[in-house]
Amino acid sequence: MKTSWRDVVGYEGIYQVSNIGHVKRVTKGRRTRVGKILKQSLRGRKNHQYLCVCLYRNGQKKVIQVYTLVAHRFGVLQTTISRVVLRLTWKHIN
Repeated sequence: MKTSWRDVVGYEGIYQVSNIGHVKRVTKGRRTRVGKILKQSLRGRKNHQYLCVCLYRNGQKKVIQVYTLVAHRFGVLQTTISRVVLRLTWKHIN
């Protein structure tokens, strides 16, 4: 599958998300360089954890689930979203 990148909704020109669930910074930040893939962390309850990233805009931090970023930019259906979430989570755990 070829990777394609699109701007994150609400963070246009700052961050981009790929169709496989990677998020990168497009402009220079305080501690990140341009093009750096952001580190993802697991958040949520023990049995319902999702991969999340921290996005910054105007000094404000927001933690967002990766699958919602992918769904908003690539128009993925709900069933496909669950598959993507499971694949990303299992890949991260293992």
